Amino acid sequence: MSEAYSKPYDYAEDAPRSVHYAARINGESCLVCNAGEQDFLAFEFEGEVEVEIVCFVRQSLESLTLRPTRHKIQTERGDYSYRFRLNEPTDLCAELEGLPNLYIFASGPETDIPDPEDPNVHYFEAGKIHEVGELRLADGERIHIEGGAIVRGAIRARNAANITISGRGVLDGDYEPWRGSYRILSVFDHCRDLSIRDIIIIRPQFMPITLGKCEDVVISRVRELTDLVSTDGVDVCASKNVLIEDCFFVNNDDCIALKALKFEYTPYDCDYDWRGDIENVVARRCVLLNKRAGNALEIGHETNADSIRNVRFEDLDILDFGGSGGVFAIHNCDRALVSNVRYESIRVERYWGMVFDVRVLRSRFSDVDGGQLGCIKNIVFKDLQITQRSMNVGYSVSVMGGQSEESCVSDVTFQNIQINDQAVETLDELDLFTRYSKNLRLEC
Repeated sequence: MSEAYSKPYDYAEDAPRSVHYAARINGESCLVCNAGEQDFLAFEFEGEVEVEIVCFVRQSLESLTLRPTRHKIQTERGDYSYRFRLNEPTDLCAELEGLPNLYIFASGPETDIPDPEDPNVHYFEAGKIHEVGELRLADGERIHIEGGAIVRGAIRARNAANITISGRGVLDGDYEPWRGSYRILSVFDHCRDLSIRDIIIIRPQFMPITLGKCEDVVISRVRELTDLVSTDGVDVCASKNVLIEDCFFVNNDDCIALKALKFEYTPYDCDYDWRGDIENVVARRCVLLNKRAGNALEIGHETNADSIRNVRFEDLDILDFGGSGGVFAIHNCDRALVSNVRYESIRVERYWGMVFDVRVLRSRFSDVDGGQLGCIKNIVFKDLQITQRSMNVGYSVSVMGGQSEESCVSDVTFQNIQINDQAVETLDELDLFTRYSKNLRLEC
């Protein structure tokens, strides 16, 4: 491949299209797709690529912001467009005032492409919309969605091993027979050695990716664009050894959630017992945007387990948090001991509610029938960069508290926390309200 290689994906003529934007990649037209409340474009390239965004509403060109802002991408404005260059695979959110967000998913060349004739591969070609309903995977099977393909339906796997979902195409939850239903988009129940990578998920009716009592899972380079409440990014339920990396999640609920529960929320997926321990979960190098419900990073509310431990969130960009909980949230509503949780090298660009929401509490999600609640201990927040706006001051408070001396929050360390590039020197600067909390330490 030459250094100027680029490939916009070839979608079907009746693919959902943006009414706000067009795009060109190295001068070649690239379809901008609609995904509900937002639009997106996807392509692959190698070397350097010029991206041109054409806006159908000229007055919106007054302000373009490309996020995460740490990339510091320089743009050139035209009469109806903006241009910029990329020299490595990058996922971006383009904000133009008064218009829906435009998400840009720029990947490197795809290499691990299976044989379409392999009997263990469900292969979906580009340029088509595939109405599949429910796909069930068995041991050793793989779903591959080519860049430019759209698959409408849902995925299920139970007691399966060595399964893969891959490809640069789209898994679309807007399957007409199920529209408006609370049907989980993809469920992996008691599975192991699972890989989910590269796909774009749009318009799920309910939770996009749900792991129930799974082990040895890697979710990498997955992009999600969701609108409805309860469309969490990834739900890790009673699972172990889970790695979530290099993903881009836009969710109208928790972006990443760890839970332990008996799942009884919908008539479609009501026979899953996912009560049990969670351990060894890592989320790293992801970009997250939370819209109007839930939390950015959540442990809880359902915590029907003995132990939830060894969890690391690291090197994350949180573009927006607009939910009702917190950016960093632990809600222990059951008997679990939640311990050894580490948040490190995380950048928060914009938030509306609480930054820290760490509590032991009784709620409608509790399953202890009046029994002893668990506790939260050994939590570390390190190297956090928080951008605070004037509307946050005095209103966006944080809470950290337990239910009793036994069911408490303890041994929490804050290390090198910065707000607007200024080091936090006292816990008071975090607007942190506490109850039944002990051994809270700040290290500058």
